[in-house]
Amino acid sequence: MTFYKPFLALSFVLVSLGISGCNLHTQQEFEKICLSGGHSKTSCECIYQRLEQTYSPKLMQRLEHVSLQSPVLPRDFAPTFLSTMQRCDKSSLG
Repeated sequence: MTFYKPFLALSFVLVSLGISGCNLHTQQEFEKICLSGGHSKTSCECIYQRLEQTYSPKLMQRLEHVSLQSPVLPRDFAPTFLSTMQRCDKSSLG
C-alpha cells in the first residue's frame, strides 16, 4: 500500500508541471502575437494577466484554437479584451 503513495505524489507533480507548461506556452504564444501587433512586452504581459484573472487560465488556453467571435467565448470577451488592451497600453506608456 505504501508503494502507491510515492507513485501518486509523482503523478501529481508531473501533471502539475504539464499544466503549468501549457499555461507558459499559451502566454508565450499570446505575447508573440501581441508583440507583432505593435504592443510593448509590458503591455502584452498586462493584457494576458488581466484577462486570465477576469476569466480563467483554461479559457486563455482555448484562445489558441478559437477566434474572438467564437460562441465558445463569453459574450463580453471581445469588448473586455479591447478595453483591457487600451488600459494596459496607457499604463505601459507612463
